[in-house]
Amino acid sequence: MHRFHRFLPGLALATLLVALAAPAVADTINVTTFNREFFNWANVHEQTFTFPEQQLYSQVVCHIVISCPGSPADCDPWDRLGWLRLKHEVAPGVFEDYELVRFITPYDITYAGGPQTCAWAIDVTDYQFLLHDAVTLKAYIETWMGNDNGWLLNVSFEMVQGV
Repeated sequence: MHRFHRFLPGLALATLLVALAAPAVADTINVTTFNREFFNWANVHEQTFTFPEQQLYSQVVCHIVISCPGSPADCDPWDRLGWLRLKHEVAPGVFEDYELVRFITPYDITYAGGPQTCAWAIDVTDYQFLLHDAVTLKAYIETWMGNDNGWLLNVSFEMVQGV
């Protein structure tokens, strides 16, 4: 090290050592799917979204946030089942669903000044072979409010490029 140091000015050596020690910063692709999707009845919401072309990711994280619709409406006060599934065509006209996420809505999230939102980050890296080009997602929250009360659903995918 000492002999090498004689040939480089101090600043260049420090820059070289920092560059060698620092991990490479991976590029991240964010894909927003359901955005403030309103649920107030037990219906499946199905939409097709555009994802990047197929490539290898070191990690894929699905971010889900549920929140209240806002005044004068409120969240469904009961704890309900929710899920996110991917609809995949296995043969022409033949589809299979992959459940990516299952969750339970929090009980009475607005009571006594509650947070009014709930968020999850779920690693779905194992499903990356399905998350490319046109992707059909199905979302469901088991609720029977039937008015302005219910849930708003936000879903996004954080895709970290690399191996």
